[in-house]
Amino acid sequence: MMAVQDQAISKPILVVVEGKDDAGVLAKFCKEWAFNDIQFFGVNGKPNNDNVSAVIQQAGFVDNVKCFAIVRDADDSFDDAKRSAENILSSLSLSIKTSFFILPNNRDNGMLETLLMRIVEQNNCDKNQCINSFMGCLATKGVIIPDHKKDKAKTYAFLSANDDPGKRINEAAQAGYWDHNNASLKPIKDFFETLRTP
Repeated sequence: MMAVQDQAISKPILVVVEGKDDAGVLAKFCKEWAFNDIQFFGVNGKPNNDNVSAVIQQAGFVDNVKCFAIVRDADDSFDDAKRSAENILSSLSLSIKTSFFILPNNRDNGMLETLLMRIVEQNNCDKNQCINSFMGCLATKGVIIPDHKKDKAKTYAFLSANDDPGKRINEAAQAGYWDHNNASLKPIKDFFETLRTP
């Protein structure tokens, strides 16, 4: 497992996420929503006791952070992801506000890419139809993509259908590929709003 990279913490709300792409996408959405008091910290994998404990040891945590949260993918088990986040936060015994959000919407299985594909389904219907046809074609040829990885595959198919097909999801977010006002983002936007409320 990759070690947590040192990162100075300067904002009052710190959100641990799985990686750099997650951090970049969510930071872009927060910037668009004028939530400028939230800092994201990618732990290069699933949040666990070790990497989250390393985050709270970073310079600036004690002096600056008033609220600490974990945002992670549900993957194929929302319940397991929720239990993991609850256990991590409980084990830290922090004396500040803590919370968690399980992607895509704090109730379903999935991941960040599931959330991004919900935006595509609503805002890019033509491309979405082509992506679904492509996925169907793969299935007829015997190419089986596991259910828990389909949204990731679809997201990268969507990215390849844009002007610069080599972008990763963070780069695509910075370029405005996903509408930050889409209704699919309401649960995560509301969650960030609650973090900002004392």
